[in-house]
Amino acid sequence: MNKQQIQRYLKEHELDIQKANAAYFIVDLVYPSYVTYKITAKKYFSPVSFYMSYKTSSLFYQIINRRLVEEVTKNVFLDYLKNPGFFNDKFKKRAEISENINFLWNQYNKKKNISTKELLDLYDKMIPVYRKWWHFGIIGEDKGDVINLEIVPRFQKRNNISKEDAQEIINLLSHPDEESYFTKERKDFLNLSLYVLKRREKKEKGEALKNKLFKQKVIDYIKKYFWMKTDFYSAIEITPEIVYKDILNEIKENNISSIEKELKKFEISFKKISDKKKEILSKIKLSPADKKDIKFAQLMTYWCDTRKEQYMKGFYYLLMVLRDIAQKFNLDYHTIAMHSVDEVRELLKNNKKLKKKEIQRRDNGVFVIYEYSNKYTCYYHPFSKKMLEIAIRYDKRKEISGKVANKSKERFVKGVIKIITDPAKEKLNKDEILVTSMTRVEFVPIIIKAKAIITDEGGIASHAAIVSREIGIPCIIGTKVATKVLKNGDYVEIDTEKGVVRKIK
Repeated sequence: MNKQQIQRYLKEHELDIQKANAAYFIVDLVYPSYVTYKITAKKYFSPVSFYMSYKTSSLFYQIINRRLVEEVTKNVFLDYLKNPGFFNDKFKKRAEISENINFLWNQYNKKKNISTKELLDLYDKMIPVYRKWWHFGIIGEDKGDVINLEIVPRFQKRNNISKEDAQEIINLLSHPDEESYFTKERKDFLNLSLYVLKRREKKEKGEALKNKLFKQKVIDYIKKYFWMKTDFYSAIEITPEIVYKDILNEIKENNISSIEKELKKFEISFKKISDKKKEILSKIKLSPADKKDIKFAQLMTYWCDTRKEQYMKGFYYLLMVLRDIAQKFNLDYHTIAMHSVDEVRELLKNNKKLKKKEIQRRDNGVFVIYEYSNKYTCYYHPFSKKMLEIAIRYDKRKEISGKVANKSKERFVKGVIKIITDPAKEKLNKDEILVTSMTRVEFVPIIIKAKAIITDEGGIASHAAIVSREIGIPCIIGTKVATKVLKNGDYVEIDTEKGVVRKIK
């Protein structure tokens, strides 16, 4: 697209915009898979664009036509209705690719003093496999919003109930029967923290890591959650020392009683979900069509949950390789992170480094559009900033509305707003209302303190939706404009039945 075409496209389409911290390399890995994905027999998932700037802070905006995102999972739903086994086949194929990714990583991880040629050979094997995974990874980009758009209205009509009741019933019945991985991780981490506190209570001498039993518990924790400090920009290798440091930070703010209370809260909230499911099923006789739709909602929710876990593990592997490449060529990590996939390959093959001027141009602000057939175009500052401003336009409403992911016991919840983009750098005070573009794994420790969650993006199967139900706090998702309309310190009232957020004095 030329400048005029991209401006017109951004103005004429409703856009799905997500904000995060990301490496140019990771985006260039994923988007070529997106634009070659066929939504229908004649239509591709194209174009896909993003804005990135590292001049003042790490900013990445994913900018996609919302209609494209909706069409992907709608077509998955229609295929499921024709053949319920369709989704199981997708799970199987995605799992096979994930196993291949694990195998390649294990091959790499066993090698010491790997040569540049060996690294290039491995890189050439890894990239096609990762891109193949993202042909499946695109399913779930809507965070399960297909459930709101397709299943909730169908269920409402068949059972002659209100939209709000239909939403709540589908929210609960589609929730996984097992706790999500981020809840499990938080509980395991809290139990490690308890162990340290109880040793102190017994006045046991010596650092906890010198205790063999505790150290083994930490090692087991790392084996399960080695990827938990990975985002779309970089990966941190978790060591026992890092886990122990996190535990010490945790127990600075919490004692045995407060940690046990948090663990109990998880248990009670998850039991409530189970009890409510039983109560619903005892009151409503589900038709065969209802059962089929709800089964899809359950599969889609599970798909989105496992999708996050699989791609974060995959990113951990790849970003660790990227870190090693940077070291081999005496580059700082940010420089290598701002390379494209092909540029990294050129570095490995021909020792061709990206010019500093180009890194600076990308850092200052770059707007990139990917189109079908792997065609992509880059626009730089100041035009790139202009494109972003067109994309993130919004109406200046005083009332914000979204979808209810989890209700409150009391219909109305009031509190002070705190907008958080980077949970590693920003803090949330207890009982503040968390507002963000979308939550991710690294948000869990601060979500625990939140009185409620409000997000710009997300569907029933989004991270915010699932974790809010599992810790029992109200959550409004998909407002599109919350982070733009609300400001830190605003006092708001949330209608947890209607999904409306109002500023009040």
